[in-house]
Amino acid sequence: MASTWRPPSKANLLRALVLVVGCLAKFSAGSIFAFNVYSNAIKATFNYTQTEVLLLASMVNLGLGVGLPAGMVFDKFGPILTSIVGLLSTSAGYLLIWSSFKNPTFYSTRNPLMALYFFIIGHGSLYTYMSALGTNVRNFRDKHRAKIIGLLDACFGGSPAIFVLVYSEFYTNGHAEDQQNQNVAGFMLLFAIWFAIANFLCVLFLRIYPPDSENISNNVSKSGTVQAEECEKTVIGASASDAQAYSSFDDNASINADVPDSKGVTNKSSKPSEMKQILLLFLDWKFQYLLWMFIFASVVGLAFVNNVTVVTKSVGLSKIDSVVTALIPVTGILARFTLGPLSDHIKERFARINILLITNVVFAASQFMCIFLADRSWAFILANILSGISIGSLWTFVPAVISEYFGLRDFGRNWGIVILLAALAGIGVQAGYGMIYQSFITDPDTTNCYGLICVKWNFVMMCGLTACAILLNIFLILTTRSEFATAGREHKSKQAT
Repeated sequence: MASTWRPPSKANLLRALVLVVGCLAKFSAGSIFAFNVYSNAIKATFNYTQTEVLLLASMVNLGLGVGLPAGMVFDKFGPILTSIVGLLSTSAGYLLIWSSFKNPTFYSTRNPLMALYFFIIGHGSLYTYMSALGTNVRNFRDKHRAKIIGLLDACFGGSPAIFVLVYSEFYTNGHAEDQQNQNVAGFMLLFAIWFAIANFLCVLFLRIYPPDSENISNNVSKSGTVQAEECEKTVIGASASDAQAYSSFDDNASINADVPDSKGVTNKSSKPSEMKQILLLFLDWKFQYLLWMFIFASVVGLAFVNNVTVVTKSVGLSKIDSVVTALIPVTGILARFTLGPLSDHIKERFARINILLITNVVFAASQFMCIFLADRSWAFILANILSGISIGSLWTFVPAVISEYFGLRDFGRNWGIVILLAALAGIGVQAGYGMIYQSFITDPDTTNCYGLICVKWNFVMMCGLTACAILLNIFLILTTRSEFATAGREHKSKQAT
């Protein structure tokens, strides 16, 4: 019997190349979350308080979270310009931080200026992040969406673990406890060069090739998008669901649909304005539940990750720093690689938001355990494992659900709005965390607090926030239950025919 194997088409090879470069870009963007490995060194070098250090962490997250501009740049101009902005911003930001170590006395009293530098690297990395995610989400069919997002986000989430190991091996200079003598400046210079290379590769190779287009030519616009005529051919040759994604994007999302006139003819000029579309988005209960669920869960993840070494130092577990700082990225990768493909396989029977509910419950359990047992090494390691699984699932499933509920055409904008509001909330939670920690310092001559009591009430706060996320997740499931049941019946009828 003759073999039926056929070599991959040029289109699939190009999509594979874009995916590989996208993984590198996401790996680069995720490196900003290696902050916790050098946060104590920054604190010691510039004599900052814990609140000032957390301001830097918050500004990184805010920069990454100001997603609306980056999303709109990508939606309107494509991956090439988006990657160029990422290249200029990140390299400049890291070079500014590198230069600050030349004059620590000057920056010791100018924490807001240092915070601005960290905002620049956070926001610049968002353009790298958005160009990789937006391009690859558009290049593959809906049935592969969680796999693709999971793979990209595994690179994003796993990146800190690699850079933590790099820093620990090559930049501590043998001063594990004497942090001010570590080479943070050299680490910042490494990032400046790394981001420049990664974004340059994005400019060269990131292009949008919609699904099912097997006759990809060189007819690509300067923005990195297949030209209009070829896109139309692609949609005509695509499956029904994919064609819909590239024309009206989602007929269930009125904010993304073109408006027909009285004769049923689509009138492009009558499409709602950008601001009206955003308003309609915010009036959608599904979006509200999903938005606030993500906000409550993500700010807990942010505070937990950024303060891992603060907790270990407070409770006398600094010896496990290298373990716990790597655990969340590693377990997050495993969650993305396993739960992403699993959700694609069972999504017609068990919705992604149901899996999110399970992982949110796990997240709440990890925070509750830390209230009483954060000073036990086994318990804190277990809490890091559970938190890593939950954080990985959150960042994989929420963008996938947003693309399913509200379409792909404005995916960059919609996802950008969500991460922007989450970042703003993160500033408040980070500030609250720092204030609670500072309130238990009894010695005015030190910036460190020791004992479980220093972090206990922060875990109480985070446990309450995860409980809110669980409640909103349940509301979202109840709101979409009838839609999910209808979709399930349609899927079964298609299988039967």
